[in-house]
Amino acid sequence: MNPAFQAAEVYRLEPCSHTFYEALDYYLAHGWVHSTPDFFVMGRPVCSDWAEEVIINPMLLPQSELTQRPDTWHIALMAGDLKAACCLLPYDLPFISFERKNQLRFHRHDRLFPTIRKRSLSLLSGHGEDGVVLQRC
Repeated sequence: MNPAFQAAEVYRLEPCSHTFYEALDYYLAHGWVHSTPDFFVMGRPVCSDWAEEVIINPMLLPQSELTQRPDTWHIALMAGDLKAACCLLPYDLPFISFERKNQLRFHRHDRLFPTIRKRSLSLLSGHGEDGVVLQRC
C-alpha cells in the first residue's frame, strides 16, 4: 500500500478530532508535507514548552504562540521509509517530537537522526519496520 494511503488509514482506524484531509490541508498551509512512493511525512515547527494538546493538535494553536521561536520539529504523521524521510527537514531545530503509543516524546535532533540513519528499522514506529506511524490526532 502507498505510504500516503497508509497514513490516511491511521485517521480512519483511530478516533480523531479531525480527518486526515483536514490535517493535510493544515500542514500544507502551515507546516511541512513530503509524499513520495517511498514515504509520507507531515510535521511543523513547535515550541517544546507548549502544552501537549497544542503540540499534537495544530487546530488548537493560539495566535499568541505564533510569535514564539520554535525549537522542535513535531512529526505529526509518517509512513514508509523512515530513513529517507528523516533527511528532509526544511531546516534544523534542536528537538524532534512525535507520539508513540499515545505518549508525546521529545528527542534531541543530533542524537535521533544519526541513529536512524545507521539502523534499518524504525525507532519511531510502533508498527514494525515499514515505519507506519505515528500520531493519533
